[in-house]
Amino acid sequence: MPAPATPVVDAPGAQREGRGRPESLIWRRLVAFAFAAATLALARPAESPLWPWGLAAGCFLMVVGEALRIWGCGHLDKNQRVVSSGPYAHVRNPLYLGTLSIVVGVCVAAGSSLVLYLILPLALVVFFGYYAPKKERIESDRMRRRFGARFEEYRSSVPGYLPRLKRWSGASRDRWRAKLLVENTEIPTVLIVAAGLALIVVRAFL
Repeated sequence: MPAPATPVVDAPGAQREGRGRPESLIWRRLVAFAFAAATLALARPAESPLWPWGLAAGCFLMVVGEALRIWGCGHLDKNQRVVSSGPYAHVRNPLYLGTLSIVVGVCVAAGSSLVLYLILPLALVVFFGYYAPKKERIESDRMRRRFGARFEEYRSSVPGYLPRLKRWSGASRDRWRAKLLVENTEIPTVLIVAAGLALIVVRAFL
């Protein structure tokens, strides 16, 4: 008879592990707010050469991105297991992918040349050149220490940012839980994205 699996026992503060140091989290939020404020202040959807399709495409990307984050947060049971249910059966970083979709969507919907040709390229360089590689390294090391071979199997089977169409055969089938959505503090993000989308649409028609 196989030996029972050893449960993962969290050390004190383990639930906070992976979010980074408090000062780092503050700086990330400040940068995010500054990006959002600058983009919305410069928004000129009706003056865009992409009008009106740029507004429609941008809003669509924002909605899809936030929907992906909501789906992922409802499955993200941090530090308890290798999460592989929901969107995690197709891509390892659905929350980052959702954020990327929101960022691109905001910039495209905003329509301003300064946003499209300066802020958006800068945001993409920071995301792919610094933020994503750093988070991938830190979180992979953390998961490898906690879950060993199970995480390595998952990491080698599921891509980081380009989702596989077919769900991973080894993925779990846990259900989406609203409790996890709240615990992962996604509700404020939902409200911020909704407010930003509404503001851009209002600016487009006023």
